[in-house]
Amino acid sequence: MPDAWTSSASITSSVLGRDMPVEVFVPQTEQPTALLVLFHGRGGDDRQWMEGTLGDGVHIDGVAHRLIDQQLIRPITIVSVSIDDSYGVDSAAANDGYAHGPYGTYIDNELIPTVVARWGQRLPVYVGGLSMGGYVALRLAFEQPSRFAGVGALSPAFWVQPPADRAWMYDPAQGGDVLAAAGVGAAGQMPMFLGYGTTDYDWVQRATTELAQTLADHGRSIQPSVVSGGHETATWHALAEPMLLSLFGSS
Repeated sequence: MPDAWTSSASITSSVLGRDMPVEVFVPQTEQPTALLVLFHGRGGDDRQWMEGTLGDGVHIDGVAHRLIDQQLIRPITIVSVSIDDSYGVDSAAANDGYAHGPYGTYIDNELIPTVVARWGQRLPVYVGGLSMGGYVALRLAFEQPSRFAGVGALSPAFWVQPPADRAWMYDPAQGGDVLAAAGVGAAGQMPMFLGYGTTDYDWVQRATTELAQTLADHGRSIQPSVVSGGHETATWHALAEPMLLSLFGSS
């Protein structure tokens, strides 16, 4: 079941030609102080961060509700969005098991502005994601650092050396190379949280560690949080609380 403060909504997209669902968590007892936009993993949807499809989600809304009640984090609004299996970039049509189309344009020009207008006016905007969505969140934060106040990425699905079948993610015209963006100091001093599981995919662990080292080379000390588990919901649930505490802790 979704948290009592969570409801469903949708965003009309002209570039995708359809309504895109979102799940929205809004504190009912206090004024929100920040907006967190979350991106799901491949095969997931807007419900993955919340209740999931069969109650098998991360349940970050329930975690946030508890932490707000305990005054351990500032009250925040969370909007979990749907981007299909697109990696959040504009890409040409292909029969490769991914969703292709103007998804980057949708995120930049429709999704983020609409979410901010409806749920986050005058609030600092943070982005976060898991797996595929972790890559999306990092790309957005690094490429548009003036637009976002912080970023959290759980088991971010990107590569030190991307395989050939993901080359479309790294089209120079679209950006997308997280390590290259971090290497020019694009992250600035924005709050950042990185995490993965002890038995996560080797390439996820390697890329996250390489990202942390790249940030360290530019004066940022970001130590990834590592919990027991693999590339799975239990890992992301275990990382949800430390991510919220890191980005929004009240102390």
